[in-house]
Formats: sequence, C-alpha cells, structure tokens
Amino acid sequence: MGLLDACEHFDKALVSLLGMNDILREDLNALLDAFPDQSSQVLRRSFVQASWAYVEAITHALKLMASIMVDAATCRLEADEIAFLRAQRAGTLCNIKQTIHVVTKVFGLRERNLGGGSDWRLVKPSIKIRDRLVHPRAVESLQVGDTD
Repeated sequence: MGLLDACEHFDKALVSLLGMNDILREDLNALLDAFPDQSSQVLRRSFVQASWAYVEAITHALKLMASIMVDAATCRLEADEIAFLRAQRAGTLCNIKQTIHVVTKVFGLRERNLGGGSDWRLVKPSIKIRDRLVHPRAVESLQVGDTD
C-alpha cells in the first residue's frame, strides 16, 4: 500500500471513529436523560450494552488505524504485535489491552499501566455483566443490581 492510499484509508478510518464516537456517546447520554431514575432495570441493561458497544467500537477503530499505519510501514512492531493486528478474534479484555499497547507504540504515546488502575479492575466484572445480559440463561440473569 502506498503512502497516499494509506492516508486515504486512515482518513476514512478516522472519520468512522469520530462518527461512531458521536453516535454511541449520544446513545449513552440519551439513556441517562430518558431514565433519570438510575435504579431502572431498563436503564441499567441498556447502559451496560451501550457502554460495551462504545468500548468495542472504539477499540476496533483504533486497531484498524494502527493496522493501516503498520501496513504503510510508518512504524515498527514486533511479530506478535503484527499477528495480533491481523487476528480476527481475541478475547475482549485481551483485545482492549493489546490494542491500547499497540496503539501507544504506533502513535508514539506513553503507555500506562493498564492492569493496576482502580478503574481497570471494574472492567472484567462488567464484561461478565454484559455477557450475562446479551446471552441470558434465566430471567434472573437479566437483573442488574446496585452492586453490579
């Protein structure tokens, strides 16, 4: 891929990222506006699903943008990092962490310790809640409690 083609692909990916960001943030804000009672089960279920749609969309877009940069030979990555970018599937948590790692390298950003932050420890349980809501096995699995 030539540099001009890479720039065009990158521009399209960036426009897509910004568009998804706008739409999905609007969804989250609309949910909060529509359901001022935060104990509403509809709000809780919808908010978890919309939040994860946002996280996964942004992760996918950043991974695509990093792939474009690598394909254009604008940066160097290790073989396992390139393999990750080419892989079709990865576990959700692994995908997010590895995407952030690769994106920081590709764009020359300072990487932060993702595993040790107080907010990061809440990600894994929220994935389980999302999975429980998207793939319910019983009516009880559709309830989102205060401790969730």
